[in-house]
Amino acid sequence: MIEALERKLDQLIREPENGMLLNEIGIFLFQQREWELSELYLERAYRLASDNPEIVINYAELLGRLGSTERAIVLYQTYLVGAEDEAVREKLGDCYYYLGQYEAAEKIYSRLHKP
Repeated sequence: MIEALERKLDQLIREPENGMLLNEIGIFLFQQREWELSELYLERAYRLASDNPEIVINYAELLGRLGSTERAIVLYQTYLVGAEDEAVREKLGDCYYYLGQYEAAEKIYSRLHKP
């Protein structure tokens, strides 16, 4: 695992503007529960490639984990403008719920498809 991270960091030296590479490093750090380091990489990935849905979702997930729920909401909403994704819609509802905005959460949840 460490070797893979070292390879990615070496590649990052050669490609510092590679948003997907920054995303991969951020996800690795997220999986290691290195929240603050993960945020550094995912935030930079987002700044470089804010139109990439994978990066937007990963960054929003991390922000939610760190308690930056309002920022996560903005990212989820941005993502949902161009996509219909039930899992992301549910995460957006969860964010509103965690903030105590139950009516907004219910509105989001009511749009989810029922099995």
